[in-house]
Amino acid sequence: MDLFKVCVGKFRRAKKSKSCMDWVTLSTSLTESGVSSYSPLIMASLQASLVIPVLRSATLQTWDIFVSVTPLNDLMPFIAQISAAIVTMWPQLTVDQIHVSISILKHILQYGEKLGHYAFDIADLSGLSFSHVPPPDFLPVRTGLRELMHALAPLRTSLTWNEKLKNLISRINSESEIVIRKSLKEFSNLLKKNPEKMKMLMAGNTFHPLVGNVVKALIGVTARCNDTSDEIKNIAFECLGTVGAVDPDRCEISDEKSKMVLASNFSDHNKSINFALHL
Repeated sequence: MDLFKVCVGKFRRAKKSKSCMDWVTLSTSLTESGVSSYSPLIMASLQASLVIPVLRSATLQTWDIFVSVTPLNDLMPFIAQISAAIVTMWPQLTVDQIHVSISILKHILQYGEKLGHYAFDIADLSGLSFSHVPPPDFLPVRTGLRELMHALAPLRTSLTWNEKLKNLISRINSESEIVIRKSLKEFSNLLKKNPEKMKMLMAGNTFHPLVGNVVKALIGVTARCNDTSDEIKNIAFECLGTVGAVDPDRCEISDEKSKMVLASNFSDHNKSINFALHL
């Protein structure tokens, strides 16, 4: 608890001073101490500050260091959250912030095949826009992104369509709202590109187990997110419409307790604290 209090104090000072050094001290002190149980607290704190413009640069720089010094086994569970946050904030990033974001993703992708199935948790980078990048910086940014996608491509070629669907279902069931939103968009694109694949899962007298998992995940996310998450609900309902009517007698939908989801995307300070404590 003493370490926890010290870290919380450093986090508060960092928010007041906008100093990257306090962020660095916070992340490296926890990592070097081997207290991996505090990683969720660090992630929640960093993501909470990422949405604040005046703290964004310092937050990304600290995130870059945190990712570079955190052991892979401790980093893996947060890969989806990190990449989804970067992709979501991309249109609002300055050129310098974009370069730091690319560096963060490079630190993750340097592990290559060691990432295993976590490589499929990395958010889709193909739809990132360059419209807000000034012409002099366009080429370096595009080159950096191409290098990322070139490194990621061979790590994600082994999954079948069903395995991709299973991975997206897992991410939709995430506790992170930012991961849920990004995963729903990817799921929607997957359904639109290959509608016949979903129909094949629903053929016969009994549906494929994935059909029940899809319905459960989509309905569950609308129930877990509050009324402020209209975008999440709209995408989820759109996906349900694409899937089509499902006969409950022909698929199995298990009943489990739902997880906590922070639908305010860390913009509410009190809810961010409660979510960090929940982790």
